Amino acid sequence: MTTCDSCKGSKVDIGSNAVICSVCKGKGTVTRSESIIVFTVACNHCRGTGYSSAYPCRTCSGQGYSHSTHSTKIDIPPGTEDGQSMAFTNNVTEVLITIRVKKSDTYQKIGDHIYSDLNVDVYTALLGGTITGQTVYGPINVKVSVLNI
Repeated sequence: MTTCDSCKGSKVDIGSNAVICSVCKGKGTVTRSESIIVFTVACNHCRGTGYSSAYPCRTCSGQGYSHSTHSTKIDIPPGTEDGQSMAFTNNVTEVLITIRVKKSDTYQKIGDHIYSDLNVDVYTALLGGTITGQTVYGPINVKVSVLNI
């Protein structure tokens, strides 16, 4: 989230002024009592800010911030597991991400190793040769030795 560009975080529409909240008198909180219990909660009228306006910012709906999307390149270390969380700091804020590893029909992860199956035709299996296999980094040539029977 970033500060709203339109209202600069003031939460009110351009040309409008914020006034002290008439409900909480600028404190941002109100005291409520239920039975013998007394507790303090954020004011519903001003949402805890202590001020309000008849004209909330139309861009951010009076929130003072807006959701935004930023792109950044991050390096994910080898061996990172599905569901693992990582924290990164970019120029805007600290970001917590959760890694989701896409399931594959080609590869199988067992422990720290990645496996894939290669189909070898009978002629190459008996006479030897080279077959092409896929890795996570791209294609490789695999040498198949002559089968000694």
